[in-house]
Amino acid sequence: MRTKYVLLVALLLLVSVVTPAAATAPQEQVTLTVSVVDQHGTGVGGATLTASWDGGDATETTRSNGQALIDVPRGASVALTIEDDDYVRNLPKMVPSAEGGDVTVDVAKKGSATVRVESAGGEALSDARVIVSQNGTTITHGETNENGGFNAASLEQGGYDLRVVKPGYYATEQSLTVRSSFSLQPVTIEQGEVTARFGVVDDHFEEPRALEAATVKVGSLGQFNTSDDGTRAVSVPVNTEFEVRVSKPGYETATRTVSIGEEDETTTLAIQRTPALSVVPANTQVVVDQTVEVQVTDEYGDAVADATLRVDGEAVGTTDSQGTARLPIDSAGDHDVTAVKGEVTADAIVVEGVSGAQQAQDPATATATAEPTGIDDPTTTTESSGTGPGFGVVLALLALLGTVGLLTRRR
Repeated sequence: MRTKYVLLVALLLLVSVVTPAAATAPQEQVTLTVSVVDQHGTGVGGATLTASWDGGDATETTRSNGQALIDVPRGASVALTIEDDDYVRNLPKMVPSAEGGDVTVDVAKKGSATVRVESAGGEALSDARVIVSQNGTTITHGETNENGGFNAASLEQGGYDLRVVKPGYYATEQSLTVRSSFSLQPVTIEQGEVTARFGVVDDHFEEPRALEAATVKVGSLGQFNTSDDGTRAVSVPVNTEFEVRVSKPGYETATRTVSIGEEDETTTLAIQRTPALSVVPANTQVVVDQTVEVQVTDEYGDAVADATLRVDGEAVGTTDSQGTARLPIDSAGDHDVTAVKGEVTADAIVVEGVSGAQQAQDPATATATAEPTGIDDPTTTTESSGTGPGFGVVLALLALLGTVGLLTRRR
């Protein structure tokens, strides 16, 4: 038994030592034979070659023939980049799934160009966005400095597409040539405005309804009210982005970022009424120990199901699918009735409990209850007793006529 115990412990120790080692075993490596060549196919020696992949990288320097050996994980997607004083590559050379073997990386002579952006009046424009692309791919981009300048440095010599845009100005596109020596290319852009029409609707309805007199705040340009068709036209600078806020009494406020281009356009913004509940009783005065029917509606007047009804703060019922419920009134005096659903609470309404005696004393102010009790109302006469003043006169006349008849017969 002791021998078996010792063997079991030894086996567990072996597993605890071997398992981590297996789990952390390095991924299989493959070797890439990379040749860095110029536009003439000549090897570029002394260049710094960097291979990058998810979770790692490696760096080597090319030999005089432009070659370098670099180890990377098998199957990894590898990006090869070059750094050199005289040569450059605009985009990394990609190896989608490394399996080793030969890879050629083409480079070109390094060049640069400076772009100066100015207004039609010759004023230098800062914060203009400059995009340099080639064959539809962005090579470099940035914004102009306080002198309106942007330096496109360390690019392959050759031709590029240049696009310049600034909020409030029309975009300009032109060609750009990058040379070995310094070159300055001025770019002039012009200011402009377009008409932005903002429409405000209530999208609670199946067909959204236009909202008149809604307030539209357009960035720092100001506040504007919609007309009877729910729209408002505003002149705005081209190529701008605004935070637009829409508000209206009784409605929730909505905010949206709107981008304006170089053409007139319409933007529709939707808002809905502020969530609310209303309680409407069938009667405002109810005989004690009777019930009153109430209906709960939302901000659009639609019936609200499953709303909790409270009388004087105590939950006493829940509305049905039609938004109605019957509530007990068990004592005389004023009772606050309200409804709650989710985070919305209705303003309290008052229902007065009236005793039977109070109703008899002042029948003009006591209303019928919403449900009969089966108890006769002592103040209401449903059948003549024959003792009222009307019957007394009739009986007296009949007696008088009977007496006259008897006297006549005796004569």
